[in-house]
Amino acid sequence: MFDDASSVMERLRAAVRTENRAAGERLAVIGELDVLWLRQVGERETWWTDTLEAITAEVAAALVITHGLAASYLEYSRAMRLRLPRVGELLRAGDIDYRTFQTIVYRTDLITDSDVLAAIDAELAV
Repeated sequence: MFDDASSVMERLRAAVRTENRAAGERLAVIGELDVLWLRQVGERETWWTDTLEAITAEVAAALVITHGLAASYLEYSRAMRLRLPRVGELLRAGDIDYRTFQTIVYRTDLITDSDVLAAIDAELAV
């Protein structure tokens, strides 16, 4: 009976990697939507205070989720695209899970120096 356990465990690991990759892809696609919006409004992005809200509303409607969860996804997609792209690639590859990615983003959120952040992103990706 336990001879089959290793194949079951391999399937379980594969399922988790697929789930991790899907979470990364979700953030990447939300990031694409974000870029489309920013291209549309250009330098007026800060003039139109509802840009963030409009993107969040689109995501919430498309995924049938709450506004708060959609805002969280947008925040993490921006972090993946702009702040921690190498760590984001780990999520997209399925090497880390969404919770780990969230923790890394949260723990590095106060870093404002782009050189320091890039070095940390590179180190964490290793």
